[in-house]
Amino acid sequence: MRNLSVKFFAVFLVGFLCLTGCTKTNDPEKTAASFLEAYYTHANLDKSKSLTSGLAQQKIDDQIALGGGQKGAGEESKRQVGFSKKENIEGMEKDQTATRKSMLYQIDITRAGSTDEIHLLVRLTLEQEGGQWKVVNFAES
Repeated sequence: MRNLSVKFFAVFLVGFLCLTGCTKTNDPEKTAASFLEAYYTHANLDKSKSLTSGLAQQKIDDQIALGGGQKGAGEESKRQVGFSKKENIEGMEKDQTATRKSMLYQIDITRAGSTDEIHLLVRLTLEQEGGQWKVVNFAES
């Protein structure tokens, strides 16, 4: 009887740990930040693509097909990229149960050895798919 109790407890503990420790973060702002970091800071199209769906994924596929995002050794160190959230748009309430969110970010890019900066406004649209947030569109201006 004691062996049965120990086995039950062990199975319960493993299941509990998997459910609490193995779940991914379900936060649209973290997904947005991960996408911006991968896409703009590291020019990592594969990582960026893993965070997208729909039109955003198609845009990245098109860039990959055209050979975009190919960088030489040390390319990341030749620029500094910063981004900051400007605002939530289209009714992005504090309620995180909504399945679609839009956000506006400012991206600042400076090449090493240069005082010139590139400033972009990037609108991200995210949707919750299968319990995970994905970037479904992004547009620069």
